[in-house]
Amino acid sequence: MPTDFYQQLDHTGDCGIEVFARDQETLFANAARAFSDLLIGLEYIKRQLVRNFEVSGDDQESLLVNWLDELLFAFETEGEVYCDYVVESLSSTRISAAAYGEPYRPEHHSYKVAIKAVTFHQLTIAPTDEGWMARIIFDL
Repeated sequence: MPTDFYQQLDHTGDCGIEVFARDQETLFANAARAFSDLLIGLEYIKRQLVRNFEVSGDDQESLLVNWLDELLFAFETEGEVYCDYVVESLSSTRISAAAYGEPYRPEHHSYKVAIKAVTFHQLTIAPTDEGWMARIIFDL
């Protein structure tokens, strides 16, 4: 399912994506958007609430995993799904971002992909000629 900001990768038993952006802030926002699109579908989520996130990691790779883990945790514990993300600040070890979405409603939202965890398997964050790319594998 190619989009303008990510593509899904074939990966045995798991689900992989490659995310693209012009800068690192947009890369982290696009990784979150791709996660939400895989989980529920961006077109089914409305901007009815905002939640602020502060996430840290030991390095850029662990920060990306922790960021997506935090979104998965919010879905599982708070019952919220998000469709839009604004990265307010980003360093190699910390992200501050706002997530816009709505409460999860089983009668309106259905799983596209049941993501269990964000993994470090084949995790890549790299510059490209057009900006940045990240490869992320999700455990299903």
